[in-house]
Amino acid sequence: MLARVKILHYLKWMRKRDGGVVNCVMQLGPLQAQHGHEVVLLTADASDVPRESWRHGGGFAAGLPACVEVELRDRVAELRGSSVRRAEGDTPFQLLTPSAMREARKLIEACDVVHVHGPWSSSNLQIAALARRCGKPYVVSAHGMLDDWSMAQSARKKRLFLGLFGRRMLDGARAIHCTARGEAEQVSKHTSAPTRVVALPMELGPFLRLPGPEMARERFSLRRGVANLLFLSRLHPKKGAEHAIDALIALRGRGVDCDLVLAGPAQDAAYAQMLEARIAAAGVGEHARFVGMVDGQLKLSLYQACDVLVLPTSQENFGFVLVESLACGTPVVTTKGVDLWTELEASGGGVIANAEGNAVAKAVVRVLHTDQGTNMREAMGAKGRAWALAMMEPAGLIGAYESMYRGT
Repeated sequence: MLARVKILHYLKWMRKRDGGVVNCVMQLGPLQAQHGHEVVLLTADASDVPRESWRHGGGFAAGLPACVEVELRDRVAELRGSSVRRAEGDTPFQLLTPSAMREARKLIEACDVVHVHGPWSSSNLQIAALARRCGKPYVVSAHGMLDDWSMAQSARKKRLFLGLFGRRMLDGARAIHCTARGEAEQVSKHTSAPTRVVALPMELGPFLRLPGPEMARERFSLRRGVANLLFLSRLHPKKGAEHAIDALIALRGRGVDCDLVLAGPAQDAAYAQMLEARIAAAGVGEHARFVGMVDGQLKLSLYQACDVLVLPTSQENFGFVLVESLACGTPVVTTKGVDLWTELEASGGGVIANAEGNAVAKAVVRVLHTDQGTNMREAMGAKGRAWALAMMEPAGLIGAYESMYRGT
């Protein structure tokens, strides 16, 4: 391990509903602190930062990482009678206040490296510019936001942002952090900075002591003796829940007795209503259920209680749920929209399909069938679990982050 490193993370909002980026920071900070580093998280919304694993307030010190909350304002939103706290997405006018920048400067001057999460927020530009002025190195985690699919969404605005501001931030970084080779290839189109591939952190302990499937079977009244399919993600058009529903319809049409559990928060009411209408129109209401957000031990039990995780996503740079499912011994079906897809397929625990109902259904059949006496679901589950647990091994992972910060 390197000598103790003082690491300053910056993420604008620490809100669980925002998904994977927040999950990454929540797990990375404590893991780095456990390995002897001094860690501070700077954020404008610390409401979901758990107090059992973070100190709220304070500076760099050994032990628990610290979380420092600063003020972010959007003057344009305020003129319209709104506020940053009620905002759901980025706007160019969400900026750190002068007092927040003074606090950020003190922390940056005290740290060894700044870790900025994401390329788009205006406040990320502020933090990166401040690091340059203070002569401190910084890395930027792309978090899938520079993938081809992501860049095609609001493409004109993103090209303009990169041209005017973003590329300077990216090119000035010591490294752009990517989570898979596929992501690094796409990121390199937009910056001259070196890319480094390092997996996202995941706490290993809960996956070594799994709770078993009964907790979830009882909570959600899962049927026994049938194939239980699981979709676990935000209910958002990007994630492709409609393809999971279409796969259920196709499988049942072929005589496969199966049910689908859709677990995750509904972030788009109109989209959620469309999904419900799709299920009703196909007459499979008794075989598909929405259970909302599931976490903790119940989530691990749900992975174990289901036969296959189905995530027909348009884009995912890492896909925590895919690795979590494999770590629980449950095979996955996903798409090439996941930057990690080659690694998932090579693990032996994943099948890659097009984001379309019939294609997903065929992939599920591959997982469920028996080949020359071999239960493919069990065999794939065992291979996937071994791969996932090896990837989650913390010492090697933290060593990779240390090397990235050092630039070696």
